[in-house]
Amino acid sequence: MNRHRRIFFLGGIHGSGKGTLCKSFSSRLNIECLTASKLINWAELNNDPQNKSVNNIGFTQERLIVALNSYCEENRTYVLDGHFCLLDKNNEPTGVPAEVFIKINPEVLLLMTAPVQIIKQRLEKRDRRSYDVGLIERMQEFEISYARSISNLLNRELKIFSYEKSDSIIEYLNTIL
Repeated sequence: MNRHRRIFFLGGIHGSGKGTLCKSFSSRLNIECLTASKLINWAELNNDPQNKSVNNIGFTQERLIVALNSYCEENRTYVLDGHFCLLDKNNEPTGVPAEVFIKINPEVLLLMTAPVQIIKQRLEKRDRRSYDVGLIERMQEFEISYARSISNLLNRELKIFSYEKSDSIIEYLNTIL
């Protein structure tokens, strides 16, 4: 029987802990973790890779779909580390177009959250720049709300996890593999 690729989408705002969690997927679950920013080749599109705002969300997400389709193999399972929303060119939280999620066709929707102050500390340490806690809070609230609407649109359950309980994501994935 020929199965299509399986994609488990792991969303969350920058600094929520998705990347750290993904590093443990390969060794513990034997799943390849892909990051949207690497597939898009974000560094090629932006002179300042620490800049989180996106000038043309539609263009970058189309690039993601093309890269995902050329990289992913049939009969394999992947975790895609990405975002339900991004900061637009005006630095406002904006949902990734729903069509992108339809094209990705994720089997599972996961969302990683973390306390806003922890996200702020992580981002400032990583990017060596200051972040507004209000923007981070708005971004995470929008991410959660928009993830729920994508879940409803795709008729897929959304599992929301806190970074403190990231092992529970691995346990959950282990039950469906």
